[in-house]
Amino acid sequence: MLVMIITHAIGVPGVYYGRNGVSGFVYTPFTEFLQFMELIMAVGIFASIPLIASSVFMYRIARRTYTYTGSDYVRIGGSLYIVGAVLTPIIIGLVLLLIAWLMIGIALLTTEVKHP
Repeated sequence: MLVMIITHAIGVPGVYYGRNGVSGFVYTPFTEFLQFMELIMAVGIFASIPLIASSVFMYRIARRTYTYTGSDYVRIGGSLYIVGAVLTPIIIGLVLLLIAWLMIGIALLTTEVKHP
């Protein structure tokens, strides 16, 4: 399916599906919009792969920081960071990443370090 999205995004015209399957090609201005949106999705999917990998390390750091500070904001922020990284191709993922960074930042500025 990803190959179909990429080939359609780089310029294959819209496909008209009839009762017997593919029956022809249709090219309209709406097809250009669909190609643009598919290109954005494909780029978003490939760009989010390093973000997902880095979110695992960010979660580990947040979990370790939680053990030293005891602040739930850090733990919840780390979890939101992973969920936001996975949902980055969808716009809601960017919002979750922003909320995660805000929660972690506020937690680090307002909590005190417990001495072991």
